[in-house]
Amino acid sequence: MIVFAGTSADQVWRAAAVKLRETAPVQEGRDQPTRELLHAAFSIQQPRQRVVFGRVINPAFALAEVLWILAGANSVDFLRFWNPRMKRFSDDGTRFHGAYGYRLGCQPRLDAHIRDALIPDPADRRERADQLRMAYEALRETPTSRQVVLQIWDGERDLPDPQPRSKDIPCNLMSHLLVRDNKLEWLQVMRSNDLIWGTPYNFIQWTSMQEIVAGWLGIEPGTYTHISDSLHVYQRHWDDLDQITPAAPDLPENTTKLALPYGEWEQVWNALLDVALHLTQARTVEAIRAAAHLLHDMPPGYQQWGAVLAAEALRRRGFPDEALAQIDAAGPYWRASWQQWYAQQTQPQEGEA
Repeated sequence: MIVFAGTSADQVWRAAAVKLRETAPVQEGRDQPTRELLHAAFSIQQPRQRVVFGRVINPAFALAEVLWILAGANSVDFLRFWNPRMKRFSDDGTRFHGAYGYRLGCQPRLDAHIRDALIPDPADRRERADQLRMAYEALRETPTSRQVVLQIWDGERDLPDPQPRSKDIPCNLMSHLLVRDNKLEWLQVMRSNDLIWGTPYNFIQWTSMQEIVAGWLGIEPGTYTHISDSLHVYQRHWDDLDQITPAAPDLPENTTKLALPYGEWEQVWNALLDVALHLTQARTVEAIRAAAHLLHDMPPGYQQWGAVLAAEALRRRGFPDEALAQIDAAGPYWRASWQQWYAQQTQPQEGEA
């Protein structure tokens, strides 16, 4: 096993990029060759430092995915606003086969209009086992437990038969949660991981969930460990690897926290999802600003997330100056990531959201 250990997501991601560039063998992939490392592990000691700055990402899409996952959603429309490419991974254009939050059964209390927008088929709104809440309750009751495993992969639905069953087969297989030294350790296991298009978003998804669940438990997040059984870069991105340096320039630090007790978090999550949905529908500067104004009473960490979403909504609706002004409310950490994204969008590249 190859281990990339460091304090931040950016540090370990850069180390993996250099390794893939310099030593990874070529392996045939789905539609083109890849450079691939088998059994690669990332160890991030400070999971709040969750953004990869070595690769330009769309942080609004990353945060929208976290909202979508923890809402237990499976709809295409919400994510498609933040990343139009997502529709191509749906079999029916309406929902995703492998939606992580839906697979986990996440069911926080949400207003009916939010639930209906995020889970469009009434048949899918049936009561399900909420694995994340069960994990929280189990660890609250028995903090020393080694049995708290979140299951995403479903062999009956996901194993090839003999061809793939869907365009959206889950890459994430499971999570294992442990409390040690009064911190929440999180292990994420993936069968397949695209370093360029997938890994930076996966880091944000699962470290955010780690910090949120730790907040429910009233403890700090511990180490985030991420295992990629096939860590790869497709040939179309090999040239990009040449631009990545092992050492990052001075980067901002994420100093805001997401920790809230479960009941309070549930209320904040409902309110933030409501804002995010309004942003997907608003078409004027005034409407987007009105939605963003609803963020003022939220804890700072969630205010910053909402500011990123509002800035991106303004950009997507064709109001770049207003977007640049709005992103100041996101704080230095998320502002730096979104500004990287904004700068890249002045020279669009094939395949980006």
